[in-house]
Amino acid sequence: MVMIRSTPDCGNAPRKEVLRDLVVALAEGDDETVAALVGEDVAWSLVGETVLRGREAVRA
Repeated sequence: MVMIRSTPDCGNAPRKEVLRDLVVALAEGDDETVAALVGEDVAWSLVGETVLRGREAVRA
C-alpha cells in the first residue's frame, strides 16, 4: 500500500494538485490519467535507463 500525504494550501498552487494527481495515477497504474496529465511533447528521463519521449511512450 502506498500512502500519499499532501498538506492543504491556499489553492494558489494548482501545479501541486496536478503533480499529486500524476503521482497517484502512476502508483495506481492508471495510464489514461497519466496520458491526460502530460503534454504531447513530454520527455521523461528514467535515471540510469532511458528517456521516454512523447505521451504514448510514457503511457506504455
